[in-house]
Amino acid sequence: MLFHKFLFILFSKTFYLFRLTWYVWMFTAFLEKLGKKTLNFFQEFGQISNLFWGIIKYSPKIIKNKNLLIFQMEHIGVNSLPLVFIIA
Repeated sequence: MLFHKFLFILFSKTFYLFRLTWYVWMFTAFLEKLGKKTLNFFQEFGQISNLFWGIIKYSPKIIKNKNLLIFQMEHIGVNSLPLVFIIA
């Protein structure tokens, strides 16, 4: 009888420690996933902010170089239509 009590106490404490470590593992996995998503959000937000800042920074140069802008729009847009038809 004493041995059965000993086994019961041993297994109940072992199960409690196992359950406790499982809860800790689940909580750390949750925090890790939350941290990764947060870091990814701020990384994407920073890249978009840099792109937007570059557009604002170089927009006055568009007004100065209207001929170059129209030349680039023509070459990138109109002259690439045959390539688009081939690929499509």
